[in-house]
Amino acid sequence: MRITSTLTRYEARAGMRLPTSARIAACWMSAANSGEFILQLCRRHPSCGARLLDLPLVCEIGMEHLLASRSMPGIGFLRRTLRTDPLPAATI
Repeated sequence: MRITSTLTRYEARAGMRLPTSARIAACWMSAANSGEFILQLCRRHPSCGARLLDLPLVCEIGMEHLLASRSMPGIGFLRRTLRTDPLPAATI
């Protein structure tokens, strides 16, 4: 996961250079891994809120990763096993 997070840190920056026509206010992300992509997105758009959905263990690791970065601007985790748990409502 450390390797994936490091790669994502740089890939996210490249992807966010692409023009966007909509202001990002909130987002959900499933299979969020360590949360690095959303962290980069929220740093670029500080008013953005995000909820990351992943397996319970992955969420624990993601929270540790984001806490280590000393920044979790509006980011939350939702522990779910999609085989057995319901999907969340569409709101943040």
